[in-house]
Amino acid sequence: MNKRKINIILFLAVAIFVGVFGLWWLTLGIGLICFVYWLSTSQWRWIGWIKRKTWCWAPITLVSVFLFAIAVRLFMIEIYSIPSGSMEDTLLIGDKIVVSKLNYGPRLPQSPFEIPWINVLFYFNQEARAKINDKWWDYDRLTGANRIAHNDVVVFNFPDNEKEFFIKRCVGLPGDSLIISEGKVQLGGEVVEETDFVKHNYRVHSHQFRKLFDAMDSLSIVSFGGFQRNREPYRVMSFNKAQASKLTELECLDSICIATTKPDSVSHAFPWNNQLKWTMDYYGGVKIPSRGMCIDLKGEDRILYHKVLTRFEGLRWDKDLKVYLKSDEVVTSHVFRQDYYFMMGDNRHNSADSRVWGFVPEEYIVGKAVMVLFSNGYDGVRWERSLKWIN
Repeated sequence: MNKRKINIILFLAVAIFVGVFGLWWLTLGIGLICFVYWLSTSQWRWIGWIKRKTWCWAPITLVSVFLFAIAVRLFMIEIYSIPSGSMEDTLLIGDKIVVSKLNYGPRLPQSPFEIPWINVLFYFNQEARAKINDKWWDYDRLTGANRIAHNDVVVFNFPDNEKEFFIKRCVGLPGDSLIISEGKVQLGGEVVEETDFVKHNYRVHSHQFRKLFDAMDSLSIVSFGGFQRNREPYRVMSFNKAQASKLTELECLDSICIATTKPDSVSHAFPWNNQLKWTMDYYGGVKIPSRGMCIDLKGEDRILYHKVLTRFEGLRWDKDLKVYLKSDEVVTSHVFRQDYYFMMGDNRHNSADSRVWGFVPEEYIVGKAVMVLFSNGYDGVRWERSLKWIN
């Protein structure tokens, strides 16, 4: 069996494999590549003529590579950089991560400006450039290998500015009943087990802080000294579970406990309403909206879901009449048209997430963060983080 036949068989085997996972569109794509390969390696006379003419073969090859690169970015993977410490210690500032669009299914572009490199052509058209922020096509998504699961690290458009991209951990799925108590997430009344890299602010008491800092250095625990409030005999410092456990073994440590913000009369968390008195550590209960879920547009439902209803569900709030309008008609109930997710950063006390700006709609989901490609921090390249899987 010659090399050409072996390659074609491998192409077809891969196409069948991805088809088993329901990625029919990828199966068709691989089939198309297989056909192009079969055609370009055939013995037909006109194919041979094209390949001998550089002026003809070179642009065909260049365009093919160009289209393949666009397809990879649109439908398969993309590279993102981590700009903040909200996901420490899972992800660090300077990490370059690979985001898979195959897991949840790639979104189809909603305007030509969302198509890599092709969008440059539209910038030169004044009429098209005037509609750069408009949605040219309706939202749609191709099938993925699986659905978003609890604890997935997800990249998405920021709900308050879709031009920005955020990365957080999914702690709440559509239909979940979520409560945060003493900084711990509960779903359906059960406490969710945190990953080892999740960080909290701890209240640290010590009679010898200088000795404590020296011990932390020897244990390679970095918390930048923490901060002190109103000359209290403690410091607030950020640690993950493993680091906090190591500190409890030190003689110079008097006590350590998670520093939580108690509920009070002033709301510090989404939906920023004084009636709820929620904070970053005492939050909910709230039911995360799911497709088909019906709510009454009065009382607490209006408070919880007002932002979602007016930004993503097509309702309009009439301030004078204090009612919701849909197509200029008053509505008193609503059925959600899409799923929503509750996202939180692993650096729990140093993250602006769903506790601050609310739910993430399904149409804003980009993909799953699967790997740290490489990492370049303030102290240079972190080789130990290269090709590291994200959990």
